[in-house]
Amino acid sequence: MPIPLKQRPRPCRATLSIGPNPSNPISLISFSLPSPQEVSLDVYNILGGKVATLVSGKQSAGDHTVSWNATGNASGVYLIQLLTPQEAVTKKIVVTK
Repeated sequence: MPIPLKQRPRPCRATLSIGPNPSNPISLISFSLPSPQEVSLDVYNILGGKVATLVSGKQSAGDHTVSWNATGNASGVYLIQLLTPQEAVTKKIVVTK
């Protein structure tokens, strides 16, 4: 029997997921936080240049989803980084056009 969403335990660490991947050109980026905390969710090109800030500031504990529209960016590999005071989680995304 599945656990109801409100009763599911929160993760001990921040998590990050991206879909669809590859993207053409809109992706949904989901992250989960174990407690309220300052968060930065940024997109970087493969050379390390920041191309977008999707979230910046204090976020509540739990699940969050934002979208990234890569229309103004070239096809290629990008890195999505979730940064909290305790950790950094980075995932790769491929943008195709």
